[in-house]
Amino acid sequence: MDTGKALDGRGKQWSVIIGVSKYRNVPSTAQLRFADRDAIDFARFLSSPNGGGFPSSQIRLLQNEEATLAAIRTALGTWLPRSAESDDLLLFFFAGHGTVENEHDGYLL
Repeated sequence: MDTGKALDGRGKQWSVIIGVSKYRNVPSTAQLRFADRDAIDFARFLSSPNGGGFPSSQIRLLQNEEATLAAIRTALGTWLPRSAESDDLLLFFFAGHGTVENEHDGYLL
């Protein structure tokens, strides 16, 4: 497989990977233990030949305190749109807390 190419061979592969185990203003009993490690492991997998051989320059990994609202907006709203093209493969991975509001609206925290 040609490194950095999507499975169909037409485009490139891009990924934003977020893993948050440590949250501010969350009690220690509600903190997660492995979300940040899951994100690291998934990024390593994507970089491997079995995971598609994503080049590290085409993966954005944000963990714990790096995963700020500004950094996530930059990755999803600026970096991806400026980098990816119509035939490219985009992969988003999130490991962390979520919540539901009004029984219908879900949010990643």
